[in-house]
Amino acid sequence: MTHCNNMDLQSHSTQAIQRLGIGSYSEVFKINIDKPCQPPDSSVTTELAGCILCAGLESSHRDYAIKQITITDKFSIEDFEYEVRCHKFAYEQHPAMFTYIGPVWRTELNDPPLISSNDTPAVSNIVVTAKPSDLIQGPPLGYAYLVTEHMSHLDLFSYYSNKQYVNNPIRPYMKGLLLALLIILDTLHNNLNMVHGDFRDRNIFINYRGPGWKQELLYRGAMFQIDIGGFEVKLGDFGLVENIHPGRPSFIIRDFEFLENIYCQRENWQYMTDSKAEYDAIVGFIRAEFMLDFYALIAKIRQPTQTNKEARRAFWFNKHRLLKTSVYYYELPRRLVDRYLELVYLA
Repeated sequence: MTHCNNMDLQSHSTQAIQRLGIGSYSEVFKINIDKPCQPPDSSVTTELAGCILCAGLESSHRDYAIKQITITDKFSIEDFEYEVRCHKFAYEQHPAMFTYIGPVWRTELNDPPLISSNDTPAVSNIVVTAKPSDLIQGPPLGYAYLVTEHMSHLDLFSYYSNKQYVNNPIRPYMKGLLLALLIILDTLHNNLNMVHGDFRDRNIFINYRGPGWKQELLYRGAMFQIDIGGFEVKLGDFGLVENIHPGRPSFIIRDFEFLENIYCQRENWQYMTDSKAEYDAIVGFIRAEFMLDFYALIAKIRQPTQTNKEARRAFWFNKHRLLKTSVYYYELPRRLVDRYLELVYLA
């Protein structure tokens, strides 16, 4: 992996870098690249080729998200490199389903971070309640960086938390959005043989492409043109990704967490359906095809003193040896798509 200790990220933009979010080992920032080392129509010079950021960017994007990862004894550079390899492979195979990933680099051991969250304002309407020091586990041993595309409406969690759909005619259609997510899940498992490990609303990114635009996704040899109200939806953040291996305990059940997110936030999603009948069909599908089994799994590990919310949270944050069947790897994702097409989408 390329080392870079003196990257001046702010010099590539006339706009301030903004903070998007914080995770257990990383922070994510928004940057608008409007001052590349060379104009877009220039021939590639030694200066441009020597700039890790400019040389690796996809030219069709102006806004990017930069993930700053803290390397610790809990999250090693090998972990980061594995995340990057899996993310790049997924994007190269299915760019319509997974977020673009661009330049990747790291600093030397004990060098300071390139971006200081204390000096970086949060993006409007994004509430960051934690400080990096509250979440980063272990002393920093260095920093690594990856650049990915910035999606106009960020992630699903931000979208419904900030109620961006209120009095807004531009909003995603849940009927099409859920089909897209189910196809992405099936592709992840049955085509790429990967467990994402964190398939939830915070890692599902949405971008508005314009009125009438439809997302084209391939499923079992058929190309579906999916109406999501002019939006596209993509999965990102491969920090917990694994290859599917039935004998290995993993976060496999968390690849279905988005279903619980939608089900438990249905008071928000009801505004993104064409009718009450359609809304009832979507909610009924999630309940019958996943939530009833989910509640049964929770009952096996729930402690007597836990509330329902505490039990659900504890469930998602544990690796599950209780999942002895491979149904969650290959069979269930495919069954969910087929049943959704039959009972809801094409009904």
